[in-house]
Amino acid sequence: MRGRVRIAILDAADRRMGAAVAAVFATSFPERPLQVRLFDPEPEFLDLIERLWRLLLLMEKAPHEVRLCATAEEAIEEAHAVLSLKECAEGNEVPIPAADQWVHWPKEGDLRFWPHQILRWIRLDENPFELLRLHARTPLHGWIDAVVSRAAHSR
Repeated sequence: MRGRVRIAILDAADRRMGAAVAAVFATSFPERPLQVRLFDPEPEFLDLIERLWRLLLLMEKAPHEVRLCATAEEAIEEAHAVLSLKECAEGNEVPIPAADQWVHWPKEGDLRFWPHQILRWIRLDENPFELLRLHARTPLHGWIDAVVSRAAHSR
């Protein structure tokens, strides 16, 4: 089997985009499975978002692997692409769509409740179905497909 395409996500626990990105990757099924490496300078929030990633991947039966990294350098080592949630401009020569085109949660006023909402999804107090539905087909899916295609042609 061909190897996994490695994507590093920096600032993975971003309050506006972290949950949406997890939902996009969970609903993405490109030609090759992914190894997603998560890094965030806030370890507590990184742990929280990683738990959400694992839940969503399991719910969607996605074949991707998710790993936590202690440093940004570790995350980007040998990565085919890098996605920084703080600076969504470009990643490894593949354009990244602007977040306002596809992020459906949360609204600016809800950001302070972000950790509590993530916990409700992780504990299944609330089903994350709506999060997955809203992010099931977004411009970021095209970015993932382009990264996988570039990785296949770079071998």
